[in-house]
Amino acid sequence: MLAAMTREDHMDERARGIRTVLVVTLIANVAVAAAKVVVGTALGSLSIRADGFHSSTDGLNNVVLLLGTWLAAAPPDKEHPYGHRKFEVLAASFIGLSLLAAAFNVLMGVVDRVRGMGAPPAVEPSAFAVLAVTLVVNLFVASYEARAGKRLMSPGLMSDAIHTRGDIVVTLGVAASTLLVWRGYHWLDTVAGAAVAVYIVLLAARVLRENAGYLLDQSVLDPARVLELARSVDGVAAARDGRSRGTPGGIFIDLTVEVDGALPVADAHALAHRVEDAVRDGIPGVLGVQVHVEPRAAS
Repeated sequence: MLAAMTREDHMDERARGIRTVLVVTLIANVAVAAAKVVVGTALGSLSIRADGFHSSTDGLNNVVLLLGTWLAAAPPDKEHPYGHRKFEVLAASFIGLSLLAAAFNVLMGVVDRVRGMGAPPAVEPSAFAVLAVTLVVNLFVASYEARAGKRLMSPGLMSDAIHTRGDIVVTLGVAASTLLVWRGYHWLDTVAGAAVAVYIVLLAARVLRENAGYLLDQSVLDPARVLELARSVDGVAAARDGRSRGTPGGIFIDLTVEVDGALPVADAHALAHRVEDAVRDGIPGVLGVQVHVEPRAAS
């Protein structure tokens, strides 16, 4: 009972930690997105405005991840014996879809500019100011989310950190294009807008591919690592058929161990528990270990 309570307390602490990170980044993302959209629209800068819409998806992602984290924190029940943690993965997948929507918006602006629609971009000192502030905020958010995502083993935070790291590259590209537009190369604003759109699509593909693996029960651990831990337990003659699925921080493992065929059932059962403990202690984020015990074949 104590171990179960400790595990529940840990899961509650994890959920609270993720929510705290998301609230902080939500505030930062909303402020940055609003500044870029307002300045980009006022100046007629396609690349700054595009980057603003891209950043606006960050705030929406934070809201969706907050909802997903809240749903994922629900304990296992009769209908969901393995828990609800994949709600967080579904929310993380939304990041990829929102990135695709942002890329489409940017591409439509590029098409309009190529067709001669819209006013040519203007460049004012405020453009460089908002980009500088954006870069500082994104550097903070990316580092903050990446560290928290690894510590809390959160697919949502890690996906959002990938997104935010992409924001840094995008903002640097937009700043460079804005400088060139200031020097009179207006056509480069259109090129920068197209480059931003392509880069966003690549980020979307990465996020969707990673989270699809979790949803489709892709292996999350090297089987050799699991079997090595099982073989380290005294009494285990062999270990094989190691499998894993789930998400970081919510891993479920199945494996088969071979023991002395003359071992009493109670002793074999106790040995299986020792294998479970060895795997749990050796691999962070393991929630369940299913050990199948078979008698060692006579040589």
